[in-house]
Amino acid sequence: MYNNHFEIFELPVSFDINKDTLAQRYRDLQRAVHPDKYANAPDRERRLAMQKTVQINEAFQTLKNPLTRAGYLLQLQGIDQNDGIMDGEFLMTQMDLREEL
Repeated sequence: MYNNHFEIFELPVSFDINKDTLAQRYRDLQRAVHPDKYANAPDRERRLAMQKTVQINEAFQTLKNPLTRAGYLLQLQGIDQNDGIMDGEFLMTQMDLREEL
C-alpha cells in the first residue's frame, strides 16, 4: 500500500500539481486495477482490485480539488483543520469588542 495519495500518482507532495498528469495517471491506474479485469479471478484478487480502485478514487477526488488537496496536505503534517475553529460565544465577544472600538 501507499503512504499517501501523492505516492499513488507518483507526484511530489506539494500543493502545486499538474492536473493533466494527475488525470492521466488516474486513468492509467484505473485501467490496470479495474474490478472488471478481475471478474474471473479468485475472491482475494477481486477484493484487492476493489480496494485499490477505492483507494485510487479517493486519492484522485482529494487531489483534484485545491481545497481538499490543501486540507489533505495539512493532515499529512499532523494539523487538524478543526483546531482553529472557535466557539460562537468567543466570536460574538470579539465582534462586540470590535464594535466598541
